Amino acid sequence: MDIKPPTTNSTPTTPPPATKVEEAIDRQKKMSKTSADASVLVRPIKILFKKFHVTIFIVITGGALFYAVVSLNNLVSQTSAGLSDNGSPNTSFNQNTITELHKHHTSATTSPSQTGSGRTNPFAE
Repeated sequence: MDIKPPTTNSTPTTPPPATKVEEAIDRQKKMSKTSADASVLVRPIKILFKKFHVTIFIVITGGALFYAVVSLNNLVSQTSAGLSDNGSPNTSFNQNTITELHKHHTSATTSPSQTGSGRTNPFAE
């Protein structure tokens, strides 16, 4: 029996066309490489947040409260609305308001109390 050694072709062979599965595997390898790069960037941020999450919360909350106080202070300190030229509030009534107030009873006048039978009014004098 004669065994011949394998022959080598001198012409380069082209790889067979890649199947869809092989293409998907190649894409997955590229994606994992990109996500590995992203995880390297995100990891220190996660460690920093785990270490200082209470401090970050306090700083953000304090800043929000400071902003609220300053905004309300500016709103209150504005003198354009409701103040006359001399700085006192404008408290003048018009005639319709005065007549409406005179229609109401004062505390000095007594009105007949109408209560149900058997009950007394504890506020009547």
